[in-house]
Amino acid sequence: TSREREAIARDVHDLIGHTLTVVKLKSELAGRLVDRDPAATKRELEAISSLTAEAIAGVRSTVTGLRASELDEQLEASRSALESAGVELRVVGSPEAMSPAQSLSASWILREAVTNILRHAEATRVSIELKPGTLTVVDDGRGVEGPTGNGLRGMAERASASGAVLAIEDGDDGGTAVSVRW
Repeated sequence: TSREREAIARDVHDLIGHTLTVVKLKSELAGRLVDRDPAATKRELEAISSLTAEAIAGVRSTVTGLRASELDEQLEASRSALESAGVELRVVGSPEAMSPAQSLSASWILREAVTNILRHAEATRVSIELKPGTLTVVDDGRGVEGPTGNGLRGMAERASASGAVLAIEDGDDGGTAVSVRW
């Protein structure tokens, strides 16, 4: 159906967009490290290989409708991606604050929010807050700019499909605040 195709397209966009963003950051880091720290370069290249393998498996399972990204795994992947980009992360709460249904949607929304931060925000600090029925991601970057793309539209669709409300606003101290409430 049309709805299923849209869901698959959204999953593939979120998965590939995030993975390629992290691969790009890790490749750039490896390039900076290659002469002065070969061991760290090797670790980054191994991480790139692992990310690529995970993305291939993720696309395969998404296309067959089996993809289920868990929030705790996504939180760890977000931590790694932000750390690789030199962004300080503060996490308040834990994935257990979400119900299983909320956790699935929250993991995809978190993935897209972090991807957008890495691509567009030029942030130095990110805060992720997990409370029962609420996910909030705040960065200190450039704030909401320009037209919305597929990623923001995908976050809104995921939130709506799970019975949640998505808000994307300028943060209190600049940057962007993304919140999802069930």
